[in-house]
Parts: sequence; C-alpha cells; structure tokens
Amino acid sequence: MFFNKKVSQPVAKVAREVAIVESMSNAMAMVEFDTQGIVVEASANFLNAMGYERAEVVGQHHRQFCSRSEASSIKYQQFWRDIASGQPQSGRFTRYRKDGGEVVIEGNDFPIKQDGKVIGAMKLPPTLQRCTKKRSASKI
Repeated sequence: MFFNKKVSQPVAKVAREVAIVESMSNAMAMVEFDTQGIVVEASANFLNAMGYERAEVVGQHHRQFCSRSEASSIKYQQFWRDIASGQPQSGRFTRYRKDGGEVVIEGNDFPIKQDGKVIGAMKLPPTLQRCTKKRSASKI
C-alpha cells in the first residue's frame, strides 16, 4: 500500500546488483580504479594476494604494483588512455607485492560506464599466481 511497485522494482534491481558485486568481491581478487589509475577500492582477496592493507592502496596509483620501467613506459600510459576511452584490456601481467614478490595476473581490465561515460575501471583476474622471484631494489 505504501510502496509503489514502479519504485520498488528499481530498488530491488539495485539491491540485487549490489549483492552480485559484493559476492564477486568476496570470491575474487578485484580492484577498482578511477580513469587515471588511482585505486578506488580493493577486495580482501586482492589485498591478501598483494600483501597490502586497504589504507595502503586506496588513493594510490596502480603503478605501485608495477616495475619502474613498466610504469614509465609508453605502453603503460597507453593502457590507461585506452581504459579511459572505454576500451577493455586483457592479458597476462607481472605485478609486485608489497614485499617485492612477483605475482602473475591473467585478467581483464574493463571500463565502468555510467550513463555512457567511463567513470573508472575494474580488474577481474580469474588467475593470480605468486612467484618466488622478487624485484630488485632498482625496479622498485
């Protein structure tokens, strides 16, 4: 009687979508970025895999997970331009944990769009593989 069915259906849809994202976050090593590569949110699985606390990554640039040479490369800069323009990216990427250990990520980076405008990006790596190699101090 107090709830209009037309209003409650969109609310139910939003609640369902939130539940889906929360379930994915609990099951996968997800990380969300703005269009410039700044970490907006990271799942506990991602944080555990990379050896960071949430406060150490949110608000920081994605490059903290990369070697210096990669982070300063033209290819890396193009990657973020492509994401910002709405082009999804996929591949196998070597990233580095807080302790310097290598993590090989096979995953998809895809734009998050709202009203047709790219507002961020999400990485959904179905595969994270820790390696025993550590980056040298010159690559940090």
